[in-house]
Amino acid sequence: MARDLTAFIQPFASSFDLTTIRGEEGEAMRSMWKDFARLLLAGALATPVLMTGCTVHARYYDPYYRDYHPVSGEVVFYGQWERDTHREHRELRERREEEKKEYWEWRHHHEDHH
Repeated sequence: MARDLTAFIQPFASSFDLTTIRGEEGEAMRSMWKDFARLLLAGALATPVLMTGCTVHARYYDPYYRDYHPVSGEVVFYGQWERDTHREHRELRERREEEKKEYWEWRHHHEDHH
């Protein structure tokens, strides 16, 4: 398989052989390719760092138990509570205080509580 790949790449590789270019033009081309390679490497190394910086770390505060719950998991539990208690969907922050307290009580009696 390696020979097949080498045979396939060979015609293309020869067209990018910068060592055959002489003089100032060749030096400029080699410099350009080195700069491009550095830029490509920097981009490859920076991408994971930038992508992890986009992760949302939002969380809900439970004032009755004085703890935090991550939003990603809480959405699932909140939806389950609405189904279990036969309620129409509404954002938690829009609910009356009695309903919020009822939800947090329910939440702490179900799995994966914090």
